[in-house]
Amino acid sequence: MSGLESMMNSYCTLSDVNYLDRGLALYKSLCDVKDHAPFILNYLCLDDEIYAKLGDLDLPFLHIYKVEDLETDEVLKKAKHNRDRKDYIFTLASYFSDYLLNSLEFDSIFYMDSDIYFYHDPQKIIDACEGKDCGIMLHRHNFVGHRDGGFNVGVVWFKKSDKGQEILSWWKNAVLTKEPKELSVMGDQKYLEGFIPLFGEDSVKIIDEDIGHGAPWNFRLYVYDDFKEKGIIGWGDKKQELVFNHFSQFWYDSEEGKISFDNGVYNHLTFGETVYRTPEVFLMYQNYYDSLMEVNETWLQK
Repeated sequence: MSGLESMMNSYCTLSDVNYLDRGLALYKSLCDVKDHAPFILNYLCLDDEIYAKLGDLDLPFLHIYKVEDLETDEVLKKAKHNRDRKDYIFTLASYFSDYLLNSLEFDSIFYMDSDIYFYHDPQKIIDACEGKDCGIMLHRHNFVGHRDGGFNVGVVWFKKSDKGQEILSWWKNAVLTKEPKELSVMGDQKYLEGFIPLFGEDSVKIIDEDIGHGAPWNFRLYVYDDFKEKGIIGWGDKKQELVFNHFSQFWYDSEEGKISFDNGVYNHLTFGETVYRTPEVFLMYQNYYDSLMEVNETWLQK
């Protein structure tokens, strides 16, 4: 790694080829945010097709990895054979983050799901985590202790400090071993509830104190009076910039120009999808669709 690269923010994501357009939209959003900090997006490719496509594109500040790069580890190789594909993929966010934090010269690692889209620089989140070793975000619609978990894995940040590496290593091993059992009920997600009890509030930042974010499960919680002009959402007594959205379960058919906001997965949290009729929320999805179309035209239809 060059000296220049070691000074950049290190982000990471993962997907198979079916989510390549989302992953490229994430990359595009990172490039497009105004005055963004220098970054590298480390992309774990879950099949050969996505690895080949990203390799052919050869985009700047995008480093690609084969999943086989990680599977030289016997523990991970064993996990691959003792769980189904979906469950195995859940092991990789923590594992890939740990792999990068321990093998590269970056000061931190910032995991983000491939269907995240940023409107402001992720540096805002890193700045909010100053003095901490880890940053996690609430779902906002439920409580810590809920079966689905009080926190969401969409973005998770770790500092390359003794405590930051300890927290990340614990998460990786918890997902691999599915221990403790009471936190093993929701993929890799509910384990985040163990961070503060085990490592303390002094080490773990809940970014919701400073950072606004959206997702199908929490759009209904917001007031959008200041959104059109200022990009600000109201959440309880807080007014926050919307830094990113999580477009979970979004589906589209580009040939027919059809979209499905969440394939009905979150009907119980969106008032039967009526929340998407909120003009500000609808516009977010329209803009995301337009970004996906641009990704397809620019990079995937050559």
